[in-house]
This record gives sequence, C-alpha cells and structure tokens, in this order.
Amino acid sequence: YKSRIYDHKKISHYQVQIFWTNPLGLVDDKVLTCISPNEQIDLVLNKNDTSGECSFGSLIFILEIYLTINLGDSSSESEKYFAIIEPDPVQEIKLLKSTSFSFEVLWIPPNDYFDQFLVILKKNNVTIFQEYFSNMTLSHEFKNLDPDTNYLFEIYTYRNGIGKIKSIELTTQNNNSETTEETEYELISLVSTSSYAS
Repeated sequence: YKSRIYDHKKISHYQVQIFWTNPLGLVDDKVLTCISPNEQIDLVLNKNDTSGECSFGSLIFILEIYLTINLGDSSSESEKYFAIIEPDPVQEIKLLKSTSFSFEVLWIPPNDYFDQFLVILKKNNVTIFQEYFSNMTLSHEFKNLDPDTNYLFEIYTYRNGIGKIKSIELTTQNNNSETTEETEYELISLVSTSSYAS
C-alpha cells in the first residue's frame, strides 16, 4: 500500500506536526513540504520516519502539505493533504455570581489569535441562548432563568469559521435562597473537548 497522511497536531502558533504511514517496500527517503500563504518549508526525512514538524516564521491557519516518498526502484509517490489549524479554546470558565434566576459567567481567552466567541446556553439539551461576541468580550450575564435548574454553558473560540469549544455545567440557586444578594458559586464540573461548530 502507499503512504498515507492521517493526522496533524498543532504544537504552537507557528509549528505543526504531521503524521503518516509508511509504504510497503524499499524507501530511499522522503520529503515533507508544508506551504502556508507566506512560506514554504521543505524537509528531507529518513526512510523510517512516520512524522515530521514544520516550523514557520509567522502565524499559521491553513496549510497545504505534500509528502513525497522516493522508492528504492527510482520511482516516487506523492500525497496531498490540507491541515486547518484550530484556535485554542478559552483557558478557563468562572462563575462570578449566581441567584435563583440568573448567573454571570466569565471566561479567560486563549493566548492565540482568533476572531470572535460563540456563546451557547442549553437547558435539557435544548439551546435557549446563542450569540456571537467580539474577541474583547470576556463575560455575560444570563437572566430570566429557572431556579434550581441545571444549564450547560458552551463557548467557542472562532477563527476563519473554525471553532474550538470549552463547556461547563452550572446550576441556579434554590428558589428559597436570597435573590437580591450576589453570591459566590462553586463550579460543578468542567469539561473540555474539541469540536467543529455547525
């Protein structure tokens, strides 16, 4: 079988690692070519290598990648691959205050370039709030909520239409609690996952 590029991993804002399977048969060497809008990187690799790292002098968002295998019979094969470099998710989500009918959420942005946030609030897996915010917005207060109710807060960092998500489950206070006083609230659970937003 031929070689196949099957994955990539963002190492930093300027560096990406590419993974592939090696072909059957004799291999002399291989060349990994990574092309961004501003730069082209060519790496000559050993015949047994199954990954390579491309480092750029500027931020990378999308790459066109070629893996050329030079075979022992003087022939070669090449594969083309596109890598979309996702933005990092927010670093942390904090609940600033909570009452029976509202809560205010703050998030710490990533150390990465991104365009905007998408904030979603769900109740029983149903979206009840969805809005885009500028990359300068770092908090939002949700009002007119139900007391003693679980909600799922989701936030995407977006760049070029690609989003990375972090989410947290929150619960409003019991209806018997004082609703006029802002109270500190302990986070129930924090779940981080990677996803593409539709």
